[in-house]
Amino acid sequence: MDSETFLGRCLAAMGGLSHLHGVRTIRIRSERTVFPSRETVQLTVFRKAGGRIRIEESLASGTTTVTIVNGLAGVRHTYDNPDDVGTKKWPLVSERLTGPEVETVKRSIRLYPRNFLAHADEHSYSDPIPDEVAGQSVFCVELPAENARFCFDGETFLCRSLLDRNRGLLTIYEDYRAISEVTTPCRERRFLNNRLQEEETVSEVLYNLEVADELFEVKIKD
Repeated sequence: MDSETFLGRCLAAMGGLSHLHGVRTIRIRSERTVFPSRETVQLTVFRKAGGRIRIEESLASGTTTVTIVNGLAGVRHTYDNPDDVGTKKWPLVSERLTGPEVETVKRSIRLYPRNFLAHADEHSYSDPIPDEVAGQSVFCVELPAENARFCFDGETFLCRSLLDRNRGLLTIYEDYRAISEVTTPCRERRFLNNRLQEEETVSEVLYNLEVADELFEVKIKD
């Protein structure tokens, strides 16, 4: 099977191109466990068409970091009280993101399986290669421009893993659910050098909700 036919089946398994392209806004809420400390982080991620990304990360201590990327600009705010997020109170610390930091955030979103498949026609990639990931038989496609490898289940055609060679990070995708006609993984495990680094469980995914532009404002106090 050639790559175009194979990825067409993967697209269909995720909900089809029209549904993937129809996603204009997203809000995802999840809990991440970091190993080996087992520290937990509560996350809320907003995305909006036009390259706008907002990531809120709250620790058990109450410290909350808000990372915002809007086009080529980005900022990171740190609050010592999570209740201050979204209010007019200025954060404890604000810093502009460097160009490489902005690109790192954008790349992590770009390589998410749903986004890769929605824009697969914009990339050059290999024909599917048989392999095995976490004991499962898969077919993998190489994405040379991103130095990445996606592996898909040969029966369901759902994405099972992403190997990001730039970071040496392997992400395993599990617990797929149909949400607003988009098939979405609700559990992710991330490995570095075969050691579990993070486990993330999604509690809520909302597509095409109203998201205010103000959430993506890149500004710091003068």
